[in-house]
Parts: sequence; C-alpha cells; structure tokens
Amino acid sequence: MVPTQRTQALICVCKKCRRLFGLIPSKPTPAAADYYEDCCQGWTDKGPLGCLKKTCIALPQKVPQQIGERRMCPAERLLNLAEQNIFYKLTTPLSEPLIYLNETTNLFEAVPFPLLNQPSSKVVLRSVLSPTLDEQGWVTRYLGMAQRNKKLVEKTMEPENLQPFTKYSDHDQLLKSYRKEQSKPIISIKIPGSEQSFNLLSMEQYMKYPSQELPFRNIIENEAWQSDDVFTQQRLAGLNPMSLRKMTIEDFNQDFVNRTYDWDAAMEQALGKKSTFSEMIDSGKVFILDYQLLYGIDTFEDYTERNTTDRREMRGSRSPFCTFVVANVGGVKKLKPVAIQTNLFS
Repeated sequence: MVPTQRTQALICVCKKCRRLFGLIPSKPTPAAADYYEDCCQGWTDKGPLGCLKKTCIALPQKVPQQIGERRMCPAERLLNLAEQNIFYKLTTPLSEPLIYLNETTNLFEAVPFPLLNQPSSKVVLRSVLSPTLDEQGWVTRYLGMAQRNKKLVEKTMEPENLQPFTKYSDHDQLLKSYRKEQSKPIISIKIPGSEQSFNLLSMEQYMKYPSQELPFRNIIENEAWQSDDVFTQQRLAGLNPMSLRKMTIEDFNQDFVNRTYDWDAAMEQALGKKSTFSEMIDSGKVFILDYQLLYGIDTFEDYTERNTTDRREMRGSRSPFCTFVVANVGGVKKLKPVAIQTNLFS
C-alpha cells in the first residue's frame, strides 16, 4: 500500500519527534552530498536531533498552489518574492549618461546600468533587523568586526605604539595580536564573580585564515623567507604573476643585462649540473620576470609620517628582473631562481 501525502507527513513528523526523544539513534553530521537525505519536504539541516530547520528556499520560483497543511511553502515563497520586489527597486539609467562631477554629482545619472534605488544604510538595517533573512547573522558580525578593526588601527597609530620595527618577528607579532582580537566575541556578558562569560555574538568560528587552516609554512620562522623555494613561491603568488614569461636570446642580449656577472655559473648552481645560460634558453626552460615600468620612478618624502619637520625619505624604487629555470629535483620538475638583478641598467 502506498501511503498518502498526509500519512507521509505524519511519518516524517513522528520520525523527527522520535529522534528528538532518542527512540531512533542519532545520525552523524551528513556530508554535503547527502544533506537532504531523510528530511521531510520543507525541512533541512539534518543533525543529531533530526531535520529542525524549516525552509522554502529550495523550491523553484514558480510552483503550483495547493491548499493543505504541507502546501504552505509555495505561498510563503511567493509572498517573500513579492516583498523582495517591493523593496529592491532598480534605477532606470539615462540613455546618454552624464559625466560624473563635471556634469552631475548624482551617480545614478552617470552610469549606463541600473543601480539599487535604496540607501545603503536602509539595506543594511533591513538585513540586520529582519528575523527571516539568513544574512542577519553575518551582516551583524561584519558591522561589528568593521568597528572593532577601526579601533584596532586607531590604537596601533597612537604615539606610544608607533615604534619602528627592527626585525620581521615584530610584523609577525602585530599580525598575531590583530587575529587574537578579531576572534573575540562582538558581544559578551561576563558573569559577576566568575571568569566565565556568555558570548552572545561569537566570532571565533568565522575568523578563518588560510595560513592557519592549510599547511602553510611559517616563512618568518628561521628566516625561511630568504630561501630560493619561498622566493619562487612569492613571485608566483605575488603582484602580476602573469608577467612571468619564457626568456629569449633577445632578452639576454639587452643592454640592461649585467655582463660582469657570471650567468653560466649561476645556471650550473641552480641546475646542479654543467650547462650554460644560453643553452638553457634554447631548451625553452628559462623564464624571466621583469618590472621595467618601475624604472626611474621618483622618490618622495613619506607623507604618512607624523613628524612633519623631519619626514623619512621613502626607499628608492627598484625595477628588478629575475630569471628562473625548470630544474629536475629528485625526479620532480621545479621552478628555481637562477639570478636576480636588483635594478635595470645597473
């Protein structure tokens, strides 16, 4: 016998209730693939206590309207869409947009595409105060985090805290202190006479950093940042990684290449075997990373320096170029630096 929809609903409700009271063993937290398994229609977030989160968000935008206890989600969905359409109104752009600041100070008149016709403060306030919006939690935390970060910067810029950094561990310590403060709850109530407190708006589970979650290497420790491997990784992950290109003989014959340097010896050291720089270029295994656009940039005083009578002069700009070679290291092809020339035409 095939159970009716009402019977199925009762089965679902009973199953959820029995799981709540422990008559059905709790299940482990599901993987992403089986998140909706064993959940009644309109319920998600399966956990040890069952599927406790009601949702209509999984429904398509257009669904047939059916009357009944288990058919309220379509109606709620359409009502929600109507509410969103009323609030989120878009502007109608001008057919010939005006030039911003020269012809108008209204940004709406200067862009050729629609913009949200609502003040940002009103949108944020709606997200924070509406109990039905899923973004309420993260928007509230984001605003709290932004205010706290502002206070952290102000504290760092106080005269007694503006001490020159003399070693790389000073930068590391500042980063750790910021992360420690950022992980503290936004709102916390301390119990009088006790060390414990209630965290009403926690942040720790949201403050995740790649260097902490993944097996990142601490390049400050033991000055590992000076190694060839880290140098190569930083060049590939740093500014303009796509500037890395295959080096040609024409590049090597440019006037800015320092001819007093022993390029062949540097290539042999990088490869671990005898070879010349020109031979490796011909093999297509040499790459170059250059910053010619940075050559000859003027250096000015540090205008962020608070001491206006004796500002420090900023360090002069450099336009280096670096050469790399694809080397066989233990049977694995790796990109290794060969030589670094700190400035063009030097």
